[in-house]
Amino acid sequence: MKPRKPDANEPRPGRHVLFIAFLAIAAIAVVAGVAYDHYRKPAATESTQAAAAPVGTVQETKRIAFIGDSYTAGTGAPDGEGYAWLVAKNFNVNAQVSAEENAGYIKPGGSGRTMINLVQGAEAAFSPANVIVLAGGYNDNLGAPPSSVGFRAAVQATFTAAREWSPDADIIVLGPWTPTGVPTTNQSIVNDVLREESQSSGFMFVDTIRPPMVTSAMIGSDGFHPTPEGHQQLADKVVAALRDRIPAFA
Repeated sequence: MKPRKPDANEPRPGRHVLFIAFLAIAAIAVVAGVAYDHYRKPAATESTQAAAAPVGTVQETKRIAFIGDSYTAGTGAPDGEGYAWLVAKNFNVNAQVSAEENAGYIKPGGSGRTMINLVQGAEAAFSPANVIVLAGGYNDNLGAPPSSVGFRAAVQATFTAAREWSPDADIIVLGPWTPTGVPTTNQSIVNDVLREESQSSGFMFVDTIRPPMVTSAMIGSDGFHPTPEGHQQLADKVVAALRDRIPAFA
């Protein structure tokens, strides 16, 4: 009997096996390639970017956070030229600004936020900072006769929030502004409370009224806010204070 001649449309076992083997090899190659590519190019993160910074330079991920009122928001200066941004530019680091006009430790600002709310806003918007500058107190009214009880409690809560946001940060506390150049009784008490609570918290304090950090010559026509030149002068004084207190910025 003659062997049956295979039909032309009938699949041949040898070709079928070879095709399956080819698919298996191709799949292994694709998986291996993806694994290699993932290992070779890790996702960019803040830590890897910082590690790539050249030795001896200030890393781009260094951040100074400024929490405060209209001075810190840059009122009186062009956008990005308020004292907070000028200080950051001087050190070649990023500025994280959370500020609101009329805000204080107990006095709500234009949107109803106090200093602790501004710290919380910074926490929601930014990565933890390397340095935090808390610049408030000018807008806080301690009453007549002045009582520092509520103010002190608000300062303590704000300091705690700042430390919880950035546990490793150097925290600098500035006293109140003095646009007339002559501190009031209210401003003097605010300054003293901020000094005392800074010492209790292990923060660094910058006395802004002895001598006044802000003078009348720095103030614009509205009688309250620095001119662009005034912001530059204020930035220079804050830079000098940071250099004396933060070794990394010396």
